[in-house]
Amino acid sequence: MGTIAVLGILIAFFSIFNYLGFDFFFDDQGHYDSMMLDDMGVVYSNRSDVLAFNEGFSTVADCPWGFVHPGIDYFLRNGSCIIAAAPGRVKSINIIDAGASRENRYRVRVDIQFNMTLLVGYNIESWMNETWQLEAQRGAIIVQPGHWIQKGQVIGTFVRAGDGGHVHFDVIEHASHYCPSKYFGAADLAELLDMVHSFHPDWALCYA
Repeated sequence: MGTIAVLGILIAFFSIFNYLGFDFFFDDQGHYDSMMLDDMGVVYSNRSDVLAFNEGFSTVADCPWGFVHPGIDYFLRNGSCIIAAAPGRVKSINIIDAGASRENRYRVRVDIQFNMTLLVGYNIESWMNETWQLEAQRGAIIVQPGHWIQKGQVIGTFVRAGDGGHVHFDVIEHASHYCPSKYFGAADLAELLDMVHSFHPDWALCYA
C-alpha cells in the first residue's frame, strides 16, 4: 500500500473518531485521575448566588419546562463566581452570535476537556445584546485555552446583563449530551438536588 493511501486511511480514521468525540492526543499529564468522572460538583460557590432554577436536562418535551434541553441552567446573581465543576484542560473559549433578531444574542462558551472522550461545557448566556456587554463577560473569564483547571477553581465571574441571564452547563461524552447526574459525586449531587427542590420541590433533574 502506498504512502498516500496510508495517509488517506489515517486521516479518515482520525476524522471519524474526532466526529465521535475522541481526542486521541489528550493526556492529563498527571494533574488528576481522568479515567472516570464521578465526583463532579456544582458551578456556584454559595447557594445564595443562585436566583432561580428554570431548566434541567431533558431529551423530551414532556417535562416541567416543556422543551428538549441538553443541559442544566444556573441562574446566577451578577458578580457571582463561576466554579469549575470538574478538572480538565481548557479546550476552547468561543463567542457565539445567535443573530441580531435574538433577545439573547451573544454567549461565551468555555469547553473543558476532562479526558479523551468527555467535555464539560459552560455556555455563559448573560442575556447580552450589545458588544460592550459581550466584552465585559469575555473579560471576566480568567482562564485561557490550554490552562489546567481543578474542580472548585474559579473560571470567571458572571456578568448578568438581563433577567434571563444564566450559565447553561452540559456534559458531552462521545459527542452526545448526557444527563449530568451520573457524573456527580454523592454529596455534590445532593447539594444540587436540594437547590433544585428549594425552587421546585417535585422536579427531577433530568427527564428522558
